[in-house]
Amino acid sequence: MPKPVPLPEATRLPKQVNDKGLTIPVDVPTHPEIPRPDFPGLAESIKREVIAAYVDAAKNPENADMVGELGMIYLRLSSAGDAIKCFSRAARLDPSSFRWKYLLALAHAEAFDVPAAVAALKEAATIDPNYHAVHVRLGDLLFRQDPKAACEAYRKAADMVPQDSQAWYGLGECALKSGNKREALEHYKKAAVLAPNFAKANRMVATLLREEGDRKQAEIHDAVAAQGGLAPVIRDPIYLDYLGRIARGDALVSMMKQLVETGQLEIAGSILERTLKWEPQNWEFHEQLGIVRWKQNRFEEAAKELRIVLDENFSHSTVRGILAECLLELGDYREAEQVFNDVLIRNANDVETLPRYGEFLLRVNRASEARAVYEKLNVLQRGTPQHVIDFIVSIICEGNYEDAAGRIKTLHQGVRDIVDVIMARLATIMADQAVARSRGVAKTCLGTKELSSLAAALETVGLADEAPKVRDYVTGIAKVAVALADSGNFNQAIRMLQRTIELDDGGRLRDALRSVFLRLAKRDGRVANAWLKDGLRHADDQPTLAICLSWILATSPEAGQRDGATAVRLAESACKSAAGEGSEYQDALAAAYAEVGRFDDAVKSARKAIEMAGNKPGASAIKARLAKYESRQAFHAAN
Repeated sequence: MPKPVPLPEATRLPKQVNDKGLTIPVDVPTHPEIPRPDFPGLAESIKREVIAAYVDAAKNPENADMVGELGMIYLRLSSAGDAIKCFSRAARLDPSSFRWKYLLALAHAEAFDVPAAVAALKEAATIDPNYHAVHVRLGDLLFRQDPKAACEAYRKAADMVPQDSQAWYGLGECALKSGNKREALEHYKKAAVLAPNFAKANRMVATLLREEGDRKQAEIHDAVAAQGGLAPVIRDPIYLDYLGRIARGDALVSMMKQLVETGQLEIAGSILERTLKWEPQNWEFHEQLGIVRWKQNRFEEAAKELRIVLDENFSHSTVRGILAECLLELGDYREAEQVFNDVLIRNANDVETLPRYGEFLLRVNRASEARAVYEKLNVLQRGTPQHVIDFIVSIICEGNYEDAAGRIKTLHQGVRDIVDVIMARLATIMADQAVARSRGVAKTCLGTKELSSLAAALETVGLADEAPKVRDYVTGIAKVAVALADSGNFNQAIRMLQRTIELDDGGRLRDALRSVFLRLAKRDGRVANAWLKDGLRHADDQPTLAICLSWILATSPEAGQRDGATAVRLAESACKSAAGEGSEYQDALAAAYAEVGRFDDAVKSARKAIEMAGNKPGASAIKARLAKYESRQAFHAAN
């Protein structure tokens, strides 16, 4: 019997390739509506992901999610026909799903089938009319054939999400097409303000300004347009999730930075976690995930990711600074200082790490060292408002009240509400110092005596009207937190309130947290719900957090944001804890009881809260709520 002729080298399939998942197993069934992948030129990690998605879909052809997942990968690989097959099947399997109709529309648009894309978008809009990106895409597709309908779609999107530069750009296009150049210019300007690097918007602003004779401003916008740049994707998590499929390298890192800048942290985290399943050794992806978790105040998870980065790149100073901040939040003061020192030994003028180190020094009440840090920062980055404020705070922590009052007076002449800002900063430090003292890290901490001295110093320099803000610093915290939320800095607002909530007096910080949550829910309900869900996971071990979440779930103005049963469970548990003997706790418990119709219990808890409150701020508000409970009504905040 002749010996078998060996196959040519190029046709051999090494056994380990099968083990790596680079070929489709022979036992996978075929299905006419689930296209088989054929992309020979892909990188191994991407090919592995494609094949895994195909195997899942082929083995589970009745599972809409698995079939649709394969469709997203095909669409990312520019195989629109295969994507359409998958999305069409997924939409039939799950006809109530907005997601598959929306992605089917994207696939039809990619295949240049505008009528089919418009039809799919309209069907998607009937399922979820509040998904604003549907209206932006309808405007884009309808613009040429029906400008009036396109304008209506863009207007609807801009009303839903005023921060979306693409909607304003579309309105500019419609106004220009109708011959209204002045209105078009205003819309294009709005788009350029919202997205300063948006090249098309800047180019149109330049064109129209030049026609008006404003050549100087036109040249500025021309220069920005020449640098190129797309508008950021705002509140389109389905599209962003699709973009994250098989994204790799610099493109993914760039996308993550954009998502972080626009506050879309949940979708960024989910994309990175999925990508790291396929490339677990990629330290850049770990770095981005660490930054996302840090921004989300999930410090333990952030520290884990950042340590992975430092194992690969020991000298990465930015990552070290963020890691130190995470360790500080986790209460590991000793290691945090060591990490700070590791960075500053290499570069004593590291302007990213120095502010974090100054924050650490203030927390552990080493005010003189903190002052030296902020003095250096004010030399390195002269005129930076935050460094000036931090320098004043360090002087106050040192006890130099007259010097601080004089500097506050100088700032007060040009900055409105500067005392509120400084008091919110000081109150945060007070809360942090109290924690550090309880752990034996700081010997003393700021208190009411020190604040009284600062108030007296302000009166001495002629700021008697500002002195009450020092004595009533809780109002300052609440005011600044809500202002931060109004400016879009939700993460900073929530973090400030979480750090200072133990200083609450009269429930004002609890109310401020609800206000911030309501603003976040209005801007992006998915992110608000994710924050709420994350808080509920930790509430059992944190009575103050539990009572705040109970308050939100019992008293929010929108019925869809309330959950009376969970509010009762949280409030009852918090009131049974060692920290639960306070008027705010009983007040929240009363509101939760009223929300589920237990008005007799609500009345008892409210009366107890009034007794505990005495003459404290907030007592009159509890009495007003008691009157509602006595008339068998629940209390809901004004919208």
